[in-house]
Amino acid sequence: MSRIPRSAFALDPGYFHLITRGNNGVTIFRDELDYQHYLNLLRHYKKHFNVCLLAYCLMPNHVHLLVELKKAGILHKFMHGLNFAYSRHYQQRYRWSGHLWQGRYKSYLVEAEKYLTTCIEYIESNPEKAGLVPKREEYVWCSAQERCSGCSNGLVDPLGTL
Repeated sequence: MSRIPRSAFALDPGYFHLITRGNNGVTIFRDELDYQHYLNLLRHYKKHFNVCLLAYCLMPNHVHLLVELKKAGILHKFMHGLNFAYSRHYQQRYRWSGHLWQGRYKSYLVEAEKYLTTCIEYIESNPEKAGLVPKREEYVWCSAQERCSGCSNGLVDPLGTL
């Protein structure tokens, strides 16, 4: 039996914690160019779909995003565009065939605004918990560095900017 397409669900506007993983634990970011390409795609798709990005963390084999949507029905379009575009990059660069992503992305509704800071903390602490860096603000591919340094790369939006 086939799955119901996500486009059939018009999720209400709100905050969503999104997670997408490499298929079979594959490393989806092999070098700095891969990370930078994903961030460029993220910048493009967040602008195209008018998505507010509150936090992100690109781990070697998975991605965390915390987004705010003001319009119903765009989450699946945003994630499809982002994941498809990065998959094409990866497949062309590494002569990869087959699925890059492990099934569907996970999306968790963050219902209470007070949970936003907890969710941001969880996302930004991933590199530290995984032992990639001693302090989360030292990890280049995470919004923690921007948040702690105060130097904006233009990717993370303040709360309520849409």
